[in-house]
Order: sequence, then C-alpha cells, then structure tokens
Amino acid sequence: MKRIILILTLLLPTAFSGFAQIENEIEQSKKEKITKGRAYLLEKFLDRDYDKVKEIKDYLLGMEDDNYAVLVPAEYWHILFWTKEYDALTADFRGFDSTRFEAFKNKVKPERDQLGEQLTRKCIEDEHLIRFNLQEAQLPAEDNDFLSLFLDWDLKPFNEENQEQWNEKADQFLDKYPNGAYDWFVRHVIRVKMETKDWTWGFYFGLGSGVFTQDLNEWMKGSIGGCAGFEASYKRVRFGANIDGLDIKLRENPSEKGDGSLIAFNVSVGYDVVGTRRISLTPFAAVGIGKASSKVLGSIPELAPMTAWRMNYEVGADFDFRYSEFRTRGPLPLYVRLRYWYDIPSIGRIGPELSGGCHCFMVGFGLSIAEQKRVY
Repeated sequence: MKRIILILTLLLPTAFSGFAQIENEIEQSKKEKITKGRAYLLEKFLDRDYDKVKEIKDYLLGMEDDNYAVLVPAEYWHILFWTKEYDALTADFRGFDSTRFEAFKNKVKPERDQLGEQLTRKCIEDEHLIRFNLQEAQLPAEDNDFLSLFLDWDLKPFNEENQEQWNEKADQFLDKYPNGAYDWFVRHVIRVKMETKDWTWGFYFGLGSGVFTQDLNEWMKGSIGGCAGFEASYKRVRFGANIDGLDIKLRENPSEKGDGSLIAFNVSVGYDVVGTRRISLTPFAAVGIGKASSKVLGSIPELAPMTAWRMNYEVGADFDFRYSEFRTRGPLPLYVRLRYWYDIPSIGRIGPELSGGCHCFMVGFGLSIAEQKRVY
C-alpha cells in the first residue's frame, strides 16, 4: 500500500504537467485558427466574394466563447452591412448594452491585423453603395432610421462639430422613437456630450516689450521682455502665479552691455468675460514684488530706489485663441495668448523723485490640462 501511494505521489506532478501542456496546445491552436480565419475572411472580402465572407464569418463565430472574441463589434457590423444580413445586424444592435460591452472587454482579443482597418476603409470609400443596399432592403422605418444614423456616426471622423451634429440627430431619433429598440445604443454610444470639469490647469510663456510712463519714461526705455506662469481656473475664475521681466536701456549714456532689467513675481486673479470653445477674454489684477537688477541704476540717486524689492501691482487682460480644443478624446488644448498689462510699481511712486509705470505687451503660447465629464 505504501508503495502504491509513493508511486501515485511521484506520478501526480507529471500528470498535471501533461494536462497543462495539452491545455496550452489547445489554446494556441484556437488562437491560430482564429488568426488564419480572419486572414482568409479579409482575403475574400477584398475579392468581393461576400458569400464566402459570410461563410467564414459564421465559422469564426462558431469558435467564439466566453474567453475568446473572434471579431471586434465594429468589424462584425461592417461585415453584416456587406453581406446584407440586416436581421442579424439589427438584432445585434438591439441587444448591445453595458453587459455585452463588459463581456467583450474581458475576452482575449484577436491578434492585431488589417481586417478592421480594411473593413472601415472600404465602408468609407463605398458608403454610397452601402446606403443604396440599405434603401433597397426596405427595412421597417425604425431599423432603417437607426442604421442611417449609425452610418452617419460611424463613417465620419470624430471632431466637436460632427459630435454636435450626431447629438442633434440622436435627439431627433429618440424623440421619434421613445423607448425604442435602439434606445440604449443611441443614448450611450452615439449621443455623447462632454464638458470640462470645474478645475483646469495650465502653463504659458511668451515674449514682448514695454513702454514706460511719467518719470520712468524720461529716464529709460524698454527692450525685450518675457513672461511665464502657471494657472488654475475654477469655472470662469482664473488664478495665476507668474514671473515677468523686461530689459531696460537708459536714454542717456546707455552702456554697451545694457543697463539692467526689471523683474517681478506676482499672483493674479481674473475672470473670463468671454469664454467660448475657441476664444477667451480675461481681465485680471495682480500683486507681488519687483525690483531692478542693475549696478548702473544703483549708482544714480534718482533710480537707486528701483534696485530694492518693492510692492508691485498689475492690471491687464489676456486674449486666448485655442487652435486645439478640449476634446472628448485626449483633452489637451493649446492656445496662442496676447497679454497686455500695466505694471504700477508701489502704486505709481517708486521713490521721492520717481513715479510712473509700464505698459507691457506679450505674445505667447500655452497649454491647458483638464479632465472631462460626460453630461450625457
């Protein structure tokens, strides 16, 4: 008896190893069959042999189970348009819901190939033929209207303008067929409205120059300047932290290497009085500290107070033009910024014999990062 137990103990790991190897071979064989079947389906599709495409598609679907997917849903739908299996097509759309979507996500997907890309490309190229076949089929009104809506959504590139059109058509469809057979698909797949969450974050930088006023203008003129900062916006209210600087030249006896530069660190708050998808206009006010960095200015009694840190105040406005929008897919809007501000050191009086401010202008670029939330 002990000998039998010992033999069984020695044989069990070998048996389990053999079972695992057989299971692995079966899985590899199934993957290989799916890959070859998809390649053969693509070949016959490009040959326009739609009867054979239907046969191969049915063969592949026979291998699908709870673990393996043989076709991506979009591939399946495109195939059914070409094989004119409208009953199967409409039935699949009616049964498509979140449960079906989650089940597909948890399956082993087909190996990456050209099938989906070629099906989509051919549908776009011959959209007129697909729509003609659909019209010839004389389907019930709800089925026909839905498939027309689906083609509008499926075969056009995604952008904000197209999504607005799809939403409008989807609303019309839902009004026409309340609680219809395609309600879930239209509401949760085609009809999508995204909004930016309340908080957005950004960074900008730019170059410009400045023009001094009053006593400052009599002593100096502005050269090249720059500005950079971080921003956080809550709805239309914008908070910022920035640094700006301006090289200066004395009007009398300018040095060859330049006479110095002004630098300021500020925090600001603004409000978008105009805010659309493409443009925004944001007046702002800022407060901080600033000084002049220059040995030349320090040697001139009237200008020496500028070399010490002092309170700095600004009022101005930003005009932003976004050439990349907040998008449903990958929100990262880039923009061009025109910024004007009036710098008022110590509220216009720097020292006993020195007053004035500086009109500053900047052209720059920025980006914003924001999360999106789905409204419906």
